[in-house]
Amino acid sequence: MPQGRCYQSAWYAHPFVHVFGGKADKKQLNDLVSFNVLTNTWKKCFSMDSPSVRSQAAVVKATDTEAFLFGGFNETKETLLNDMWLCDLSAIDPHTKNNELTGMVWEKVKAKGKLPSPRKGHSFTRVPNQPRALLYGGLNYNSVDLEAKPDNDIYSFDFKSREWSVVKFLGQYPEPRSQHTFTFFNEHTFVIMGGITTGRSEGLDKPKVFADFHMC
Repeated sequence: MPQGRCYQSAWYAHPFVHVFGGKADKKQLNDLVSFNVLTNTWKKCFSMDSPSVRSQAAVVKATDTEAFLFGGFNETKETLLNDMWLCDLSAIDPHTKNNELTGMVWEKVKAKGKLPSPRKGHSFTRVPNQPRALLYGGLNYNSVDLEAKPDNDIYSFDFKSREWSVVKFLGQYPEPRSQHTFTFFNEHTFVIMGGITTGRSEGLDKPKVFADFHMC
């Protein structure tokens, strides 16, 4: 069993649910553990390099063997992150009887275009039937003056060219937020629901939790 945690990132690629990082009881993590849904067993993945410890990052599955990880929060350094990593699992042996999966490779991505600012609590969702994903929201956090700045920009990331671009939509955008859900129900339509903001930007003394629902 892996160590207990919260604010982890996860994705499914048959037959594994892969879980990265998060926050444990007294520290943050940067391990990758995988649960085999066919055998109900956990495996620890081994790599020579990996992203730094973090929580509240976002991950999107690009192919059956690749996933992109973006951003998150390093609690020890009180730093938001906007680095990007590719997790390549093409060389692992899913049938191994060992407790460790070898062959995983983490690659730091040198992305092009308009890179999103450092953030945590954002969503990163693949567009159905397209080689790209949309990143929305999250919380920008300045550790110097403790000013929280929720975000409501939408970025597109192309898996093949590894290029970011800002996406513009007509109409009124949802209020800036983090910890929301962002879900496609067809190739051209998605919904954003819920989330939270610190409230500082609106002069509130406690977080504001959203119960709204937006379709685009």
